[in-house]
Amino acid sequence: MPFITNFRVQDQAFYHDRHSFEAVLDLNAAPESVDLAGGERLAEDLRLLYVALTRSVWHCSLGVAPLVRRRGDKKR
Repeated sequence: MPFITNFRVQDQAFYHDRHSFEAVLDLNAAPESVDLAGGERLAEDLRLLYVALTRSVWHCSLGVAPLVRRRGDKKR
């Protein structure tokens, strides 16, 4: 589950309208749109984490460690 530790600042404003549920791409990247897109991404990441943790058949282990990316580390 690499997405747990790979936090990225939301830079694209692609989200779904809360009333019509239509996909929206704000090319101006207004702060409100970026916030909505970030909220959607967080909700999807939490959903994926929930599914990963609750769907194991025999065993599920989760390790947590304080990871810090250094300047010299390559981005993957």
